[in-house]
Formats: sequence, C-alpha cells, structure tokens
Amino acid sequence: MSHEALTRRWRRLSDPTRGSEEREPRGWLWREFEDGQRWRALAVQAQVYKHDRSATLSPATTAAYELWWPEHTSDWAARYVRDKDRAIEEYHEVEDLWEASLSTLKDDELGRLKREQKLRRRAQLFGRIAGTLLISVLLAFMGLLFFYSQAEQQKKHAQISETRLLNRV
Repeated sequence: MSHEALTRRWRRLSDPTRGSEEREPRGWLWREFEDGQRWRALAVQAQVYKHDRSATLSPATTAAYELWWPEHTSDWAARYVRDKDRAIEEYHEVEDLWEASLSTLKDDELGRLKREQKLRRRAQLFGRIAGTLLISVLLAFMGLLFFYSQAEQQKKHAQISETRLLNRV
C-alpha cells in the first residue's frame, strides 16, 4: 500500500503531463508504459514485414521514432517480448524493420529534395523566360515608337518642304 501511495504521489514517477518539446510523458511510469506499447506495435509490424518487405513503417512514424529508437536496446526490449526465449530474435526482426523504414524515409526525403530542386529550376527557368519576353516586348514597343516618331518627322519634313515649294511658286 505504501508503494502504491509513493508511486501516485511522486510526480517524477507518475506525472501524466507531456513535455512541450519532446511530447513525451514526464512521469517515468507513463513513459515506460508508452514505450512498451510502441515496442509491441513495432514487433507486430516486424512480423508483417518479415513476410512482406514493402510493409515498412510510414515516413511519419519513422521520423517520430528517430530519437526514440537509439535509446531502446535489446536488453530493454526483452521486458516486452511475448516469448522470452525469442527476445533476441524479436529484437533483430524489429531492428530489420527499423533499418528498412529508415532507409525508405531517407529515400523519400532524397526524392522530395530532388523534386523541390527540379521545381526550383523550373521556376527559375520560367522567370528567365518571362524576363526575356518582357524585355523583348519592351524593346519591340520602343522600336515601334522610334519608327513611328521617325515616320512622323519625315511627314512633317515633307509637309514643310511642300509648303516651302508652294510658297516659292
């Protein structure tokens, strides 16, 4: 009874609130409980992955577990296996799933970066083409204005010359 009272009252053990940055439970009991649930979920997924190599973790799950995974060794995982005789084997199955999922995440990130780079290059090319077209249109417009003003000047000179001729006659 005193053990249960201690567990409930000691905030470091039983605090159910979550840290603002890591979003993990602050209390050791809650954190261990959630870690155990995560391990069981990974072990179940590892069984699926063993038969279907495309059944890796989602990129979001893999990213969420990136900081969590290194802290959990095979000794820690042995507490949560269903069959204690298969503890190491289960750990290696989960580890295989983890490595494949991490590789998939890295490939996805690389693909995303390449797509973003390609879109940036296209946007730059579009900007250059649009700038070139704008300059070309402006130059054409200025050329037309120049030729129009030249034609107007020639008309004025012709009129002046014609008026001078008529005035002489």
